[in-house]
Amino acid sequence: MAEKAIQVILITGRQEDRDLLDGLIEQASVGSYQYQLIHSSGLKDAFTKCDETLFDIALLDLESSSKDGWEGFEAIKNRIPEIPIIVLTAPNDGEAGFAALKSGAQDYLVKDKIDESILARSLRYAVERKMVERTSQQALKRLRELSETKSQFAAEASHELRTPLGIVREFVSLVNDGITGPITDKQKQCLESALRNCDRMTDLINKMLDLAKIEAGKAEVHRKQTDLAKIIEQCYGDFVPECKAKDQALTLELPQNLPIAFCDGGNVVNIIVNLLSNAKKFTQKGGRITLGCRQEGHFIAVHVQDNGPGIDPEAHDRIFDAFAQINREDGPGARGTGLGLAITKNLVELNGGLVQVESALGKGSRFTFTVPINEREAPKRVLIVDDEAHVVKFVTQILESSGLNLETRSTMNGLESLIIAGQFNPDLVILDLHLAEVRGQQILKSIKGKISQKTGKVLIISGDVDSLADIQKHGADDCLEKPFSREQMIQKIVNLLGIERRNR
Repeated sequence: MAEKAIQVILITGRQEDRDLLDGLIEQASVGSYQYQLIHSSGLKDAFTKCDETLFDIALLDLESSSKDGWEGFEAIKNRIPEIPIIVLTAPNDGEAGFAALKSGAQDYLVKDKIDESILARSLRYAVERKMVERTSQQALKRLRELSETKSQFAAEASHELRTPLGIVREFVSLVNDGITGPITDKQKQCLESALRNCDRMTDLINKMLDLAKIEAGKAEVHRKQTDLAKIIEQCYGDFVPECKAKDQALTLELPQNLPIAFCDGGNVVNIIVNLLSNAKKFTQKGGRITLGCRQEGHFIAVHVQDNGPGIDPEAHDRIFDAFAQINREDGPGARGTGLGLAITKNLVELNGGLVQVESALGKGSRFTFTVPINEREAPKRVLIVDDEAHVVKFVTQILESSGLNLETRSTMNGLESLIIAGQFNPDLVILDLHLAEVRGQQILKSIKGKISQKTGKVLIISGDVDSLADIQKHGADDCLEKPFSREQMIQKIVNLLGIERRNR
């Protein structure tokens, strides 16, 4: 017998099932697989026993007459998720078994088909699968820890390198500028080379810090309505002098009436700068680079194209990996850090887009990334003014559940409504005609001066039918008699604001 038997808890209220499993479990105990079966008459008793003993397997009766069947299955999964569950189903009820497997059971056994070999195999596989699962989870946890350690080390090391590197560059710059004394032409060449390499090192450190932040989930992304055309024009203007210095032609392809994007403008600048820097770096003197964009459905696609050496199609899957050096090992030429495209890919995905490359050796490269178009309309602002709390609550609930894109404010004080209207600038004011401390007609006249003359609307609500008859003469746009229904209120709002109901 093994040093410690595998603990199995049987949850069933049927004595015949207990007797059956007692006999079969004894026959199934062979070699290193020795089982000890503990009976439990119901779910409550099972949890009490689970608090006292660490069970390796649970056998659960799913037969319809068992009150602890499916409820027990879900309860065990939620309370003891680490224990594998084998369900027992009624004779000829394979459907319940399949349903249990889909819901997370390790296996199922049909009662009239169980013998010692089937039971032994099911128990053994449940134990082995659970061991593999635990091993996989431990390995995954370890990989995550190693990844976090790597990212943390890269971030801390990069941060610590920035300060001494900055000091070195400053002193080299002082000598190069002749502040510490005269220098020869050869010394100046050496110092300028040192400065260039300090800048390269600073760029590498900054990219390592950016990538570490992204991998750690700490990258700041603030998506909002963004004029992408303006950003693209700025990036183009920044790179024109650099490309001219290398005798490269930089072309801008920017369509008119480009929609507003929904993205982090700072992230997009970094993405375009990375792509343009690569194009400038790897394109030969006298080459051509194009920066452009176009609308594609619900997205704006931005592309950077060059006629440089191109990239082997077999390397396209690896080009966005960190520290990837593709087609740069052979011969002289420009070399990158291998971080720019990895950062680019992550920033694009954080902004809800995709990035791809089209390239072949000797035929240049075209990198394209997308960002979503801003389709989030600003909500219409509605101010509710009524001195009865239950009416304010009722109207607020109607608006919140209406499926309309609305932002609401409310007050039970007529004079306070004038202050709120001046600050909130509502598109619609729902105003009770008979307020306690001041007449609604007075508030109506004042509030019309507070809201937009062109788009601001006022909906008067009142139980006084006679007063409603001529209220529109005083500036109201519409009126609604109390008591009113939910649908009546929504229809009035839809008509006054000219908006559509997106859902119910």
